[in-house]
Amino acid sequence: ICTEFEAAWASAVFYEEPIAHGVDEYKEFIKLRKTPMSWYLATPKERVNSILTGRGFELVASAPILYKNLEKFKYQARVKPGYRLQTVDNLREFEKWLVPFLSAFELSESFGESYVKFFELYGFGSRKHLRNFVLLSENSRPVACSSVYLNAGVAGIYNVATLPSYQGLGFGRLMTEAAIR
Repeated sequence: ICTEFEAAWASAVFYEEPIAHGVDEYKEFIKLRKTPMSWYLATPKERVNSILTGRGFELVASAPILYKNLEKFKYQARVKPGYRLQTVDNLREFEKWLVPFLSAFELSESFGESYVKFFELYGFGSRKHLRNFVLLSENSRPVACSSVYLNAGVAGIYNVATLPSYQGLGFGRLMTEAAIR
């Protein structure tokens, strides 16, 4: 769980909604996958701290990071004929982005609804730190997605997901490269 956002738009989503319910839902998701229950917080918020630690999450000093200098990176993935890669610029496109995201990570509709509320407040556009990408099939069906968080000359790639029936076709690599271009 990353709670790094300090802006008022994030506070509106994370604090007006009953955060404990979302934490309990996410805790079950983590337990099923037998992954560490840890979280980090860029700016400590006592309410979030008490809820997460009270439910067994361990506060870590920083998020795990992989680093790659991209100046000489050779992009190899290409969009296959019949598919379209697009930047998500509005809520309608974001709802398409949610399809592979929720499916691949086995997340609930309520989790998706909280993401929609977040982006209703945050907005879209090339001047935003957080950007999303979606791959659409020839019939405009969303099949893969990714996100990038840009700040201080560093890019973090998140939410790379492909619908199960489209996995193994190189779409994960394509979405990763889309996020770092």
